[in-house]
Amino acid sequence: MPHKFHAYRQKPLKKSHSCKAQQSATSTSTSPQQPALTTPSGIPPYTALQDKTVYLVSTQQPVQMGSLWSSNQAAVVFWARSMGCPFCWELSINLHRNIIPQLGPTIPLYLVTIGTPERGLDFVKKTGFPADRLLADPTSVTYAAIGLKKGVVDTFLNPATPLALAKRAMQGDLKTLTEQVLPQWEPWQPPQQDQALQQGGVVVFAGDDATWVHWDPATSVHADLDQVVQEARAAAALVAGNVGVEQ
Repeated sequence: MPHKFHAYRQKPLKKSHSCKAQQSATSTSTSPQQPALTTPSGIPPYTALQDKTVYLVSTQQPVQMGSLWSSNQAAVVFWARSMGCPFCWELSINLHRNIIPQLGPTIPLYLVTIGTPERGLDFVKKTGFPADRLLADPTSVTYAAIGLKKGVVDTFLNPATPLALAKRAMQGDLKTLTEQVLPQWEPWQPPQQDQALQQGGVVVFAGDDATWVHWDPATSVHADLDQVVQEARAAAALVAGNVGVEQ
């Protein structure tokens, strides 16, 4: 049964937890009068993630998700399906080339993907994604924590995938995939067989509050990257406003 998510826009002061919710299939945000976003299980994303351990590929060392940015900082976290997924290679190249430069050093962007930290080094060599922004999650603990979609239907049988690819082909938006990814692609398998059925997503954080989320409904159906930049900048402005109020 597909997840339903509530759309909210967070109040630009301190945390608010009131008023009605609106629903959206894949992308949701907070509103001035409404409470912080939650995962499908009803837990705020930061709460679900903060004590989960992943590996920072640049150091090959474990880190807790909650240590990656401060409460006075906006951050963006993407989840890709796995290190052997060609669409995830494509996503990482687009993030590195187009999105990280727009966000700048004050809004960190991290990419979580399923695989070992050692394989992450190979992923970096192939895609050029910064090793200090790549997080290896070999047990997919963070995916389970926030309730990202997983299953045979959404991975292989969801019509959203061919429809999205057809739309992109008509728009001439497959150049990175066909010219940069597929000629060098390595079909690395995830550590566990069922991890190949995992879908990804993205969460925008304002400190420890999630202000916008997108859960990928099917393979290759990623968030609109221009909207991610817009939401990340809004989260940064929200954090700056909160800091000013507290001071």
